[in-house]
Amino acid sequence: GSGGLVYALYAHDNVSQPAAYVRVGNADWRVAGASPLPLHTWTHLATTYDGAILRLYVNGQEVGNRAVGGAIQVSTGRLRMGGNAVWAEWFAGQIDEVRIYNRALTPAQIQVDMATPMPSCMFRKPLGACSAFPAASPLKEAAEKVV
Repeated sequence: GSGGLVYALYAHDNVSQPAAYVRVGNADWRVAGASPLPLHTWTHLATTYDGAILRLYVNGQEVGNRAVGGAIQVSTGRLRMGGNAVWAEWFAGQIDEVRIYNRALTPAQIQVDMATPMPSCMFRKPLGACSAFPAASPLKEAAEKVV
């Protein structure tokens, strides 16, 4: 597999807008927000890709989408947050409550995710024993799958 980026989420892309990328086949596909994120303000960013459409969300609202189609390229590279070794890009700010799923969440699930703080039991094992999740929460589902 590739050692490069296969998916990415940027708060500030090269044109001052949030953006999401997926690598499908030999091409990088991008979707971007229409405006820059406000400075010194917490902002919730999310991206989904369901094998057909790449979507970008800012504060729970979809701000862009793009039809792509196909499987994301497989990578042997490390998962990095806040920067990458491919282009030596590093985020200057704070990152909190990162969640990664093996499927695309629905818009409603993104809203729930954004409004649901990660409970402190997420940082202890076994994660599946964490009882602080709402019954239908994607976080509960994810915690129950963690080994």
